[in-house]
Amino acid sequence: MYASGDVVKQLRNGDILFIGRRDEQVKIRGFRVELTEIEAVICGLPDVKQCKVILMQNSLQILVAYFTLRSGSNRSPDVDRIREFCKQRLPHYMIPTYFKELEQFPITKNNKIDITKLPMVSDEDHNQRLKDQPENVVEFRLWLLFKQVLLNESISTVDDFFTIGGNSLRAMLLAQRINEEFSANVSANIIYQYRTIRRIAELLNAETNLHSHTCSTRAQVDDAPSIKIDYHS
Repeated sequence: MYASGDVVKQLRNGDILFIGRRDEQVKIRGFRVELTEIEAVICGLPDVKQCKVILMQNSLQILVAYFTLRSGSNRSPDVDRIREFCKQRLPHYMIPTYFKELEQFPITKNNKIDITKLPMVSDEDHNQRLKDQPENVVEFRLWLLFKQVLLNESISTVDDFFTIGGNSLRAMLLAQRINEEFSANVSANIIYQYRTIRRIAELLNAETNLHSHTCSTRAQVDDAPSIKIDYHS
């Protein structure tokens, strides 16, 4: 069932594909989001001329940011730079999952952006986001936990937990799973603070190394021979 404000596209086989919402205010994972606020932030980058953000709903609710560059700009868009720029200015639930550069926006007869003609997220976009895969055992084990908690198979080690389907309840569940898997003492606050598989893995590795060093130091002290010091020489 579709509601007023839903944007859909009819595929060649006759199926109806739900693209997103036409509203400028949407609700994503329990948060009300002003899409124009995200667009204003992205347009704050000197090279960005125009931006349009939509809520795309498939198996997950994700934000997709489309943008064009100013004429004469000789810089190729750095998606990581744009994402970091957004992270410094927006809450986690307002960070788009995908950023797509366009040469120009499709326009309707009324000279407005035609949302139905915006390109869908492609395999290339998907593969670009998934270029960072687990590099060690800790990252791999965390990667499996992220997929279980988020019910999402398409996760990279640098994806922000809260931009790929995470919320407060899932953060608590993930913390619980991490504690069970690693015999750790991780709280949901750690998930909010570190957010990605890579950063959480670095934290766990640092804690493990610190614990090993502490145990090793204690063992060396315990095994060290006692030395009697005679002050009456």
